[in-house]
Amino acid sequence: MKNKTFFGLIFAVVLLFLVALMYGCATSPTSPPSPTLSTRLYFASLENSVGVLNLETLTTEESIVFPDATADISGVALSADKKILYATDRVNNKILSYNTETSAFDSADSPYQVDYIFASHDGSKIFASMNVYAGFLSFTTSPFTFEAFVTSEVGGSTYSYAISPDDNYVYAPNYDNNFMMKYDVSGQSIIGTTEGHPSGIRPSVLAFHPNGQKIYFTDDTADKVFILDTATFSVEGTSISVGHGPWGIDFILGGSKAYVANYNDNTVSVIQGDIEVSVITDEANTGPAWIIADSSRNRAYMSGWTEPIISVIDTTTDTIVATIEYPAFGASDQIILGGGSVPPPPRIAF
Repeated sequence: MKNKTFFGLIFAVVLLFLVALMYGCATSPTSPPSPTLSTRLYFASLENSVGVLNLETLTTEESIVFPDATADISGVALSADKKILYATDRVNNKILSYNTETSAFDSADSPYQVDYIFASHDGSKIFASMNVYAGFLSFTTSPFTFEAFVTSEVGGSTYSYAISPDDNYVYAPNYDNNFMMKYDVSGQSIIGTTEGHPSGIRPSVLAFHPNGQKIYFTDDTADKVFILDTATFSVEGTSISVGHGPWGIDFILGGSKAYVANYNDNTVSVIQGDIEVSVITDEANTGPAWIIADSSRNRAYMSGWTEPIISVIDTTTDTIVATIEYPAFGASDQIILGGGSVPPPPRIAF
């Protein structure tokens, strides 16, 4: 009888252990998916074509020449599936498209001059910034056509957008009048501004932190990075001092570090949390402008306004490991990764 009781107790303990193990495996947190490998970098040429950099070999490929463009392509963006490349034609007021699988070209007329472009996460819309207006210019991708134009009542200019993870809102700077704007995509209206924050803040380029809750933005006149809390739609009191003339900014996957291109002193500032932790000097790339992090290869890529150069940064050592020249171009502007993707940002309701 004692043996039966003993073995019964052992059986019960083992059964409880197995149940607990199964429950723990089912409910334990999982790591975020790894980014798929990016294979191409596309960059605007400020001419009539888009440059292509092979990320496996770090060599340039034949550029994509848009037949409808005469010159001055400054912005590039990609569809959600990475198959459609979009570009801006500032001279002819058009958004251009190129199917990377079929090599088919298309275009959509814009009522105003377009500068830089940003695609929604679901790929249904393109937002084009305008250096002659502060506001929001949107296009649908299917059909590929102009959708809406909403401008700030006080004028100004806009150079960048940050699109919320759920695609419901778009944030933009009013560069000339020192405030941020919030745009309701479905209502096609500006529903808030940050007017009233400390004077002197001049928002330039925006980047969502990967947590989907805060936007970091550069100020190229104050040489600082500021933080916008999207929950309260207010600029936080903390600012981060960086190099001279900060412009492009981007985060590595997970958000542990951000990289800022400083066009006035040819450096890159590395930010962790709310402090600048290191500075990378780029001797070759004068006027570094846009920067994009590639977590699939532990790199960051940076374009240059005054040189036809793409600089490659190793984000594990924070050193420049390659400089690729594109002599056919006079300079390089906005850049975008292609041929791969990072996991989508968390969908947080605002």
